[in-house]
Amino acid sequence: MLRSTVNKPQIVDSNCPVVMHDFINHIRLFESLPYSLYEWQPEGDDQRFDDLKLVNTINEKLCSVQPDQSIIESQRFDTLITQQWLRVSMWRIAFGQNPSSASGFGLLLPPSLPMDAGKIIMSALGSVGTKSKDCHGIGMEQKLFDVGVSLADTAQLPGWTYSALENGPRDLLSVVIHALSAVRGAQSHLLPNLLKHSETLFALADPNAHLDLQWDTQEAGNDERLAIVEELSPEDEQPVDPLGWVPDGNLGLLDLSTPVVTTTWEDATISCGQFDPEIGLSFN
Repeated sequence: MLRSTVNKPQIVDSNCPVVMHDFINHIRLFESLPYSLYEWQPEGDDQRFDDLKLVNTINEKLCSVQPDQSIIESQRFDTLITQQWLRVSMWRIAFGQNPSSASGFGLLLPPSLPMDAGKIIMSALGSVGTKSKDCHGIGMEQKLFDVGVSLADTAQLPGWTYSALENGPRDLLSVVIHALSAVRGAQSHLLPNLLKHSETLFALADPNAHLDLQWDTQEAGNDERLAIVEELSPEDEQPVDPLGWVPDGNLGLLDLSTPVVTTTWEDATISCGQFDPEIGLSFN
C-alpha cells in the first residue's frame, strides 16, 4: 500500500550513482510482486488454477529483471541469487510441503523450476570471487538453504528422470552444500538441516559422514601428489614459470583486493528465460 508513496533514490544526483543504479535494479525484483500475493491463502483454496496463473505471472515478471545490468559484481551476484530464490519461493508457495502435486500443473508452473534456478545459481557461484560472495550476510545463507531444500524435493517428484549429460539435482545440491560449508570461512548453521533434509537424495544414513569422506579423500589425494613430488630428484626438476599459464591481459585474476566495478556478468550464457524444462527432463 505504501509502495507508490516511497520515492526511489536518484541516480544522477547521488553521491554514489553506481551503487544507486544497482540498488534500483535490485528492488525491481520486489516491485514484481503484486499486492494480491500478500493476501493469497493457498491452502484450501478452491481457485487453485487462478492462483497458479498469478504465480506464473510473477515468475515471468521476475525473469524480466536483468541482474547483469548491475555494475558492481557483488550486487550483481546478490540480485541474481535473490531473483532465483524468489522464483523458487513462488513455486514453494504454490505447492507447499507437497511438491509432488507440481507434476500436474506443469503448464502453469514447471515442476522443474527449482532445477532451472539451481543451474543458474551454480553458474553464479562459480563465476564470482570469494569477497563478492562473503560480503553478504545471513540472508544469502537462507536463500541458498531454501533453494537447496527445493532441489532435494524436486528430485523425489514422481517420474523424475534426467539426461546423463545434464547436471541433476544431486549435482546442483552439492554445489549449494559446498557454498554453505564455507560461508565467510566457516560452516553455515543451516547446513546440518539441509544435510538432514537431503538424506534420501544422497541415499546415506549420515550425509555428514559422506561429506567428510569426500573431503578426506581429496586431502589424501593431495598428500599422495606431494609424496610423488618429494621423490623427484633435483636433476629431474625443471624451472617452471608460475605465471606462464596466465595470459598477459588477464593478470587481474590474481588481484585479491576489494572487488571493483565491472561492466558485465561473467557468465551470461544462462538466464531464467532461456532454460527449456523439456530438454533432458521428463515427468510422466
